[in-house]
Amino acid sequence: AAAEAHLGALRAEEKVLRARLAELDGAIQARATSVTAEDAALRAGADLRWERWVDTRRRALNGELARLLARVDEARRNLARDHGRSEVASELAREMRTRLAAEREGRAERGW
Repeated sequence: AAAEAHLGALRAEEKVLRARLAELDGAIQARATSVTAEDAALRAGADLRWERWVDTRRRALNGELARLLARVDEARRNLARDHGRSEVASELAREMRTRLAAEREGRAERGW
């Protein structure tokens, strides 16, 4: 359960990062459709500085996303490992109960 919760938290963080990247893309597209030659920000060069900031921010977010996806992959492997261990433990417990029940039956038949 802990491994599942950890993976869920990482997935939520991934969703936030992807939303931030989508916001940046949306802002670039919105600005590209609304800019005109008379735009003061365009003439002053502010647009270029803003676009550079967006590119820098996008690179940072993509780097953060890549690191997060590596953690997600590790968490997924841990979850699979933990699930496998849980299944093996359950199977061993079932086998033990069956063996103990058979031994009790055998003793009861022999009158011990």
